[in-house]
Amino acid sequence: MADKTLRNFASVPGPVRSGALVGVVLAGGEGKRMGPGLLKPLRRLAGRPMVAHVVGRLRP
Repeated sequence: MADKTLRNFASVPGPVRSGALVGVVLAGGEGKRMGPGLLKPLRRLAGRPMVAHVVGRLRP
């Protein structure tokens, strides 16, 4: 199953080139335990959306 998924990903056209992929961010979820409002990746932590913190850590 994983091999088939990787082959499908490799055939997707787009800007990703060999060696350019640093990581994949799975950003989702409602964050129900955090109360109503924005989706969890968009909630602010230290003045920035949570997803921005994750992406910032992936930069080479």
